[in-house]
Amino acid sequence: MILLFWAPTNPKARWHHLCSAIPDIRTYVTTNQIFSRPLNHDALDMIINPHGNIRLQGNIVAHQAGEDVVREAVEHAALGDIDVLKSIWQSVFDKDL
Repeated sequence: MILLFWAPTNPKARWHHLCSAIPDIRTYVTTNQIFSRPLNHDALDMIINPHGNIRLQGNIVAHQAGEDVVREAVEHAALGDIDVLKSIWQSVFDKDL
């Protein structure tokens, strides 16, 4: 979603290109109101962390899956991650989980 906002006509846009072009990615995401529902601090940290295991695994699934598949993955996430993943899902799809 962040990449689509940043480069709406470039289907090959990559996260590392965005981070190189905009070093303060946290400010970019929050000031441009990319998500209809704002991400909380922990959720924003989770998606911005380039080496986070959750983010890497999420990218593999989310870029190939529809809303329902991602919802199911969030609902079955580890207890320590579920609140943050729920916040991300709700921000991306602008719905309650």
